[in-house]
Amino acid sequence: MKRVAVILAVLAVAAAEVAVIHKCEKVSQDACTINELRINPCSKSPCLLRKGRNASMEFDYTPNFSTDKLTTAVYWADDPSEAPFSTVGVIDACPHTTCPVVAGTQNTLTYGLYIGKKLPKGKFMFRWKLWNTDDSSQVCCFETQVELK
Repeated sequence: MKRVAVILAVLAVAAAEVAVIHKCEKVSQDACTINELRINPCSKSPCLLRKGRNASMEFDYTPNFSTDKLTTAVYWADDPSEAPFSTVGVIDACPHTTCPVVAGTQNTLTYGLYIGKKLPKGKFMFRWKLWNTDDSSQVCCFETQVELK
């Protein structure tokens, strides 16, 4: 049974596409490096995500800070108010990555989410932030484009 689970996990990662990422404006890149973003399902960039289905996002990051507590949220990139996606909210990131994080050590955050049926269709940029809960200046941030259909 464990062998089947491992094989399915490997196939899921193999089906994921490495997405194109962009640096967040107004966020210092000194605190963290985003190494790679993988989106599943995805076969080309921008990734096509179907409404009413699940998707998973996994990114590798290397923080230049150490902390026991991380917070994460996802936003529409063109929303100046930075209201987080209602399906994600502002959440404790530790269930989705390794905590504590150690400065200079690469980690991976994995998050599964439901793509709501009420979301608009089209191509959109979203912003993902991951930060030290006790010091919000220590932040990892990237933007990427997806297509919702």
